[in-house]
Amino acid sequence: MNNISTSKNGSFAKPRRNLLSGFLGNISIAWKMALMVFVLFLSILGITVSAYVGLQSLQYQFSNIYDFMLIPISSIENAGTFLAEAQRYLVQSTNWNITTEERTNSLAQVQVDNQAIEKIITRYDKEWVTTTSPQFTQDLKNGGKIDLQLQEVADLAAYHKAHDAYKTTFAKYQATVQTGSPDANLASDAITQLEAAQTQLQSLIDVNLKFADFSNLQAQQAFNQALVSSGVVLALGLVIGLVMSYLIAVSVTNRLGVLTRSAAAMQEGNLDQIVSISGNDEVSLLGTTFNSMIAQLKNLFSTLEARVAERTQSLELAADVGRSVSRVRALVVMLKDATELIRSRFDLYYTQVYLADASQTNLILQAGTGNVGAELISRRHSLPLDTTSINGRAAVEKHSVVISDTAASSTFRPNPLLPDTRSEMAVPLLIGDRVAGVLNLQSQKAGALSLDVLPAFEALAGQLAIAIQNANLLAETEQARAEVEKQAARLTRANWQDYLDAIHQPEQIGFLYDQNKVVALAEVEDFQPSADSNAVTAPISITGEVLGSLVVEMDKEKQSARATELVNIAARQVAQQIENLRLLDSAERYRAEAEEAARRLTREGWKTYTENTGESLSYLYDLREMRPLNGRGSDESATTVPLKVHDEMIGKLAVQGLNTDDKEAMDLANAVAERLSAHIESLRQFEETKRSQVELDKRAQQLAAVAEISTVSSKELDIQKMLESVVYLTQRQFGLYHAHVFIYNENTDILKIAACGWKEGDPHEGTHGTAAIPLTQEQSLVARTARTRQAVIVNNVHNEPGWLPDPLLPDTASELAVPLVIGDQLLGVLDVQADRINAFTEEDANIQTTLASQVATALQNARSFVRAQKQAERESTLNAISQKIQSATTVEAVLQIAARELGHALGAPMTIAQLSMKDKN
Repeated sequence: MNNISTSKNGSFAKPRRNLLSGFLGNISIAWKMALMVFVLFLSILGITVSAYVGLQSLQYQFSNIYDFMLIPISSIENAGTFLAEAQRYLVQSTNWNITTEERTNSLAQVQVDNQAIEKIITRYDKEWVTTTSPQFTQDLKNGGKIDLQLQEVADLAAYHKAHDAYKTTFAKYQATVQTGSPDANLASDAITQLEAAQTQLQSLIDVNLKFADFSNLQAQQAFNQALVSSGVVLALGLVIGLVMSYLIAVSVTNRLGVLTRSAAAMQEGNLDQIVSISGNDEVSLLGTTFNSMIAQLKNLFSTLEARVAERTQSLELAADVGRSVSRVRALVVMLKDATELIRSRFDLYYTQVYLADASQTNLILQAGTGNVGAELISRRHSLPLDTTSINGRAAVEKHSVVISDTAASSTFRPNPLLPDTRSEMAVPLLIGDRVAGVLNLQSQKAGALSLDVLPAFEALAGQLAIAIQNANLLAETEQARAEVEKQAARLTRANWQDYLDAIHQPEQIGFLYDQNKVVALAEVEDFQPSADSNAVTAPISITGEVLGSLVVEMDKEKQSARATELVNIAARQVAQQIENLRLLDSAERYRAEAEEAARRLTREGWKTYTENTGESLSYLYDLREMRPLNGRGSDESATTVPLKVHDEMIGKLAVQGLNTDDKEAMDLANAVAERLSAHIESLRQFEETKRSQVELDKRAQQLAAVAEISTVSSKELDIQKMLESVVYLTQRQFGLYHAHVFIYNENTDILKIAACGWKEGDPHEGTHGTAAIPLTQEQSLVARTARTRQAVIVNNVHNEPGWLPDPLLPDTASELAVPLVIGDQLLGVLDVQADRINAFTEEDANIQTTLASQVATALQNARSFVRAQKQAERESTLNAISQKIQSATTVEAVLQIAARELGHALGAPMTIAQLSMKDKN
């Protein structure tokens, strides 16, 4: 065991050692463990040997019990059984009432038993008699039981004597039986001798049982002896193993305690200590290493503050530069400012930035400091994106490359334009896992760019990469915005060309306000102001597309910035209102077309019905009976009431003697006619159903529903209420399982649900959900429709891999999605669902597409109206003019009001408000 003490100077003194502890301290821990294992091995070996000896003794005793007792006893008992059986057959043969054959058979059976007995006794003489085993004989002597063996020999000899006598007498008796003169006396003698043999055999069995008891006692003694010896060896081995383990543990833990106390002292700041541990094992080596670590820590602490201050300054500079480059601006300007800022703040020789090209094969120089940078950029300097240069290597390997001393580096490639470079660093600009470029730094001082300052520049490179990404995103956004504006202008122009088609509206519309009179430009021969006239002109434009102009001619002294602003604002108000009115007029035009289609279908349906029926469709009641007119016309004096369906006259009801001045009678006739019209229309539709004309009825109803929905949507300018009405009426009118509308957000490319039309009684009725579907999502019929701008029909959604299930609509079986499109502009998607398979056809898609176009027009109209309202609220200074412009109901009225009100407001002698698409591409 070691004794530990501490010296006055804080070091730990060597422990006192005895011979064993000195030996253990000079061997390695591995040999200590091996020694412990060896002691344990010796203990286990002793236990195993003692157990083996005891088991051998037990095996011998058990073998004696089995070989000399159990088998002989069992066999002798079998011999006794055979003797009893032979006696039974022998007695049976002395029965003089049996036949000779039966007596012969009994004696034959006796002979068989005799042979079996002879076989058992012969084997006993050769194998089982204890005199054949010298070791067992010795055990009997040692145990004072040798007299049992003598008794066994005597009993065996007596048995042989009795059995031999029996066999001789039996042979004589068997001979008399064979001669036909059985001797009863011989039979009686044989039975008596057989009983004597049985008595001797039982004595032999008793001796063997005593042998078994003796062997059992010997086996128990051998087992107890083996158990005691194994316990003694086990206890001795455990004691030796524990003592050895304790000594080994103490030899390690005492010296580890020295190290623990030294570590605690070092934690408190005491670095002036020396750990002294004797021995040559691992603990001693650890003590030596500990002393070396203390020395290194003392050296490290002496220089740590200076390095921390230097590192902190580098990080602060990197943070300042990062904040400067983080402002979003043009990429070239940002990189130029960033390189110059980095060079000046870190006192570098040269700084440059490379960006990877689209193919990721070259690094293109984008910015460099000073004249050298300008010259390299003018040369369109680039590097291959490979490991032949430190910039390419940094980009390929995606980690920084530092050359602290270019003079000592074999990989440095000097640049003739930068002869004073003494240290260089290349830091990759990473955006995620993609390399955007490389930041290259060079200094005139060897060692200025090293691994110590690398973290600061890597943090700066990360911010610079984000700034590059932001600049690229800004450029892409500006480009996308320009494309959107261009597309919107093109769509606006196309819509107005369709509107001013010279059929529904003239190609050119304009009005002139001259003094106190508003006249159409078509009535004025020369209405254009002269080139030298004092006129303020403002374009009438929608989404950047100029549709016309607003010209106000006024005296030069009256022209001012306020007047010009007023003209421009009025022009914008005019543009917004005429766009709203165009959308309303288009919706009304589509609605009228739908109603006309409904009336046309009614006419065609009744025409087909009358053509298909050969029966008379005119009847007369003359107060006695009802009979057909048979081609006769009605009385001209009778009052007629028309029979109409969808405002289409299909017949008349003539009542003779009806006074047209009798309001009550006329109301009754009209009510009857109305109900009659509805009823006969229902009957016609029923007849058409029976004639497999369900499709015509369905389309008529659908077109009527489209007209109704279009009418409702065109009158409602609140977008949410309008969409809720559309999906509600669509679900109810078309008998659908569900209908809903998604609105497209072009800024986020997301389709978000706006309104849901649930089946009547559904627990979700009245709610609209918050589902949102990205435009790029593959597993969505709504997204596919939005991408393709085409209707999509799926008549068994469960077999469609591109179908996106909705847990709130578990019974959906078929689905039809149609886009809400104005020109090429996507507004959203109308999606309808049925709870039966094969519910939709191409004709259904056409109907829903027609409905979708009406809804899109109404949606665009509502949006325009909302924008107009917001604009009116913002422009409070133009409240008077805006109210009058928005009160107009036609394009002509708008232009007239604009010209008149601006003329009044500005006191202009002439104001022109014109709208013309003529001679425009």
